[in-house]
Parts: sequence; structure tokens; C-alpha cells
Amino acid sequence: MSRLADRAGAAAAAWLLGRAARWSVPHRREWIEAMRGELPEVRGPGARLSWALGAARLALSPGGRRRLDWLFWPCLLTACAGVLWMDLSPSDDAGQATLALLLLASAGLGFGWPRRAWAAGLIAGCCLAIAHLAYVVLGVRLPYRMEPSGATGALTLLVLLVPALLAAVGAGWTRRALSRAPVE
Repeated sequence: MSRLADRAGAAAAAWLLGRAARWSVPHRREWIEAMRGELPEVRGPGARLSWALGAARLALSPGGRRRLDWLFWPCLLTACAGVLWMDLSPSDDAGQATLALLLLASAGLGFGWPRRAWAAGLIAGCCLAIAHLAYVVLGVRLPYRMEPSGATGALTLLVLLVPALLAAVGAGWTRRALSRAPVE
């Protein structure tokens, strides 16, 4: 039975290291392949799996997940589009819902991409002001009355930079703190 467990553990560890190497960035791939080469020297199925999990964690750590970085911009644009769509609602609660969505989107983007948290907060915080300025210039009528009206009203929306930046950067700091916390 222990031989079967040893082979199963070795196979699982080799499979995990293969996937870790495949999904990691090129500069870490060599290191993970070297760990895979040392795997036969590690004794016991638990030790091998622990060895493989360490390599997988390295491969998928924030510095090693570059393959997902391209998702940042589509997620940010989708979040801004959602905020703008919510803002065009004639509902009395649209302002509160728009602010909640802005904070949630900024925090989610900041947590997902801590190094770009400032960009998420800056762009998401400005998107409503820029859209309202475009509405003023293009003569688009909003389903509600803006106070103050005109370009002044649009520019006052830049105050949303503060909560958006705080949400994004705070979530980014939280993510970094969690990734440095010891696992017990």
C-alpha cells in the first residue's frame, strides 16, 4: 500500500509541477523545471506534494501571473461602462447605486491587480466626470436634473476620485498584506 501511495504522490506532484511550469512566466519556468528534476530525490508522498505545492505557489504568485494581466483593461472598461449605465437610470436610488458600484468595482480591481490599483481608482473615479462633461458638450439630456448644471456640475463629480482611489488602493494594500501573511 505504501508503494502505491508513493507512486500516486509522485505522479500527482509531477503533474502539479508540470501545470505550474506551464502557467508561470518564462523567467520562473526554468526554476520550476529544476524543482521538477529534483522531485525524485524528495522522499514520501506528503513531502513530494508539499514540494510541488511550493513550486505551484511560486508560479502563480502575483509576480508570476502575468498571463492574467491583459484582463485588467477589459475589466476596468466594463466597470466604467456599468457605472455609466447605472448613472443614466432615472431612479431616485441611482446615485447611491452608482456610488456603490463605483466603490465595488474600484476595490475589486485594486484587489485583483494591486500594482495597478492607483490606475483603477483614478480611471474609475474620473469616468463619471468625463462622461458628464461629454454630455454637456454634446447636449445630451440626462433623465434627472444635475445640480449644479453644466460643466461645473460635471467637474464637481471629480470628488469621486477620493472614494474610488481609497477603495482601490486600500484593496490593493489588503491583497499585498494577505499575500505576505504566514500560512498556518
